[in-house]
Amino acid sequence: MRWNLRFTMQEVIKEGLKLLKSAVMILAALSILAYLAVAIRRLSYPFELEWMEGAMVNHVQRVLAGQPLYLPPTIEFIPFIYTPFYFYLSAIVSRIVGEGFLALRLVSFASSLGSLILIALIVRRETGQARTGFLAAAFFAATYQI
Repeated sequence: MRWNLRFTMQEVIKEGLKLLKSAVMILAALSILAYLAVAIRRLSYPFELEWMEGAMVNHVQRVLAGQPLYLPPTIEFIPFIYTPFYFYLSAIVSRIVGEGFLALRLVSFASSLGSLILIALIVRRETGQARTGFLAAAFFAATYQI
């Protein structure tokens, strides 16, 4: 049996591009998996991950207690200037999973997953290519830290 080792330059380029596309897709999938692994691991962490998180829990507790969110600042409470949807949605989740960080993190995690899906769908619709939509979502996931 003889091996045919003659390749045209076009064949070499074509095979190289296929390999490169495969490598890019693997790296894209890894970036999404890395994002998911970090986010899921952080969901149940019992302490603040950033300085605002505790105050966000306080806002949700006010919603659950039927107290207003937006009032003049006092020593006891200074409201963040954010729209109320996050606080009300987190309050609903808090009724299911309990008060604390988990409810707020679940809402944030679900929102980020929704963002990844919307990015993929919008880019797929605009380009007509599912691969490009996946790559756009992966790029967003890969830049999570930024």
